[in-house]
Amino acid sequence: MKRTFVTGILSLLIAGLVAALGLVVPASASTIGSEGCTPGYWKNHPTSWQEAKPTRLLTKDHRSVRIVAFAPSTDDLNHDGLPDTYMDALSFKGGSDLEGAEQILLRAAVAAYLNAAHEGVAYPLRRQTFIPEVNAAIASGDRQTMIDLATELDDLNNLGCPL
Repeated sequence: MKRTFVTGILSLLIAGLVAALGLVVPASASTIGSEGCTPGYWKNHPTSWQEAKPTRLLTKDHRSVRIVAFAPSTDDLNHDGLPDTYMDALSFKGGSDLEGAEQILLRAAVAAYLNAAHEGVAYPLRRQTFIPEVNAAIASGDRQTMIDLATELDDLNNLGCPL
């Protein structure tokens, strides 16, 4: 009991210090469980996003170095002439070629990212574990590796959305 009280007080003091100094520390969902929302949910509910905006770029052009970024093979997988955003990734159609597999993987990965970032979703994975796996699958240049990982993430994204 005493230890919990002291830990709580320390957390409040640190949070107050961070706020007073104007530091930005991204929140981190702490609940691990068996929930997940689909890419379709996140695409249609951008106001539910935590720690990311729909305009956030997929590439390493992130402000936070605490979270590993996605590393797509190109910054324009949808061929619209602009760097792809998280919202773009949720709209990727996929396809039967290598680029299609990468789109399928990134669609599932962005939904996984949003699930893992949301305090109200008890997602079973943490970003720091699956983002490097996504990047390694893309770097492998192997379609089946990308599809296999996309399937795993998609299964988790379909566990049931509590939002």
